[in-house]
Amino acid sequence: MSRSDGKFPVYTRLDIDVEEWPQGYYEKARQCEGCGLKWPHPHVFDVSPCCDAKTMLIEDAPDMRWPDAVKALHEARFTRLYEEYNDGVQDDQLDWDGVLSHGELDEKKVEEAINKIEIPEREPYKGIGH
Repeated sequence: MSRSDGKFPVYTRLDIDVEEWPQGYYEKARQCEGCGLKWPHPHVFDVSPCCDAKTMLIEDAPDMRWPDAVKALHEARFTRLYEEYNDGVQDDQLDWDGVLSHGELDEKKVEEAINKIEIPEREPYKGIGH
């Protein structure tokens, strides 16, 4: 259950404060060339979260509030990363391909897959103030 090329996508964390609205928020927007939805004007919306299409800077208000736009951006970025991480394979296929034999659940393969799972060791919880 790993990527075919053994490499995993890189995630770049966005430094966006959802509480700090961009200056001149309602004066300009970035319009999606795919569906026409108007996103906030900061450069992180150069590609629209909705369609993954380019956006064009226009003089108009965005179609959503800043916190909603940031949430949609984070969700779209996670979805893209997750799809790349899965190497284009659907979740249900990732879950079952390694443990099926002739379309049936193979108990031996299930047990082997479970035994291969590495659980990192953690220090025991000592409570608050310890």
